[in-house]
Amino acid sequence: MRIKYSKLIEYLKAGQGSILSERASSITIGKRNMDGETKFRLIQTFKTLSVQYTVSSIMFGNLKLEWKFDKDMSQDLMFEKIKSDIIIKNKLIIR
Repeated sequence: MRIKYSKLIEYLKAGQGSILSERASSITIGKRNMDGETKFRLIQTFKTLSVQYTVSSIMFGNLKLEWKFDKDMSQDLMFEKIKSDIIIKNKLIIR
């Protein structure tokens, strides 16, 4: 899984994230700081890749988002969708 989704994993690790756990069909990437914790969990099933995003923040509270992609979709497009949705959600929280 680390090899198949290496590009997406590198995108999600940007900003000093690291792989926290790895199994045959899932990888958890995350980082911690003084404000809390951010995690991405990638879960591969037969035909899909699910990406779960969770944030536990002292300042902003808890946040969860989830995406389901075709397992062979472009990792660039997956990341663009994830990034776009997170930006939209963060703008709603900050208002």
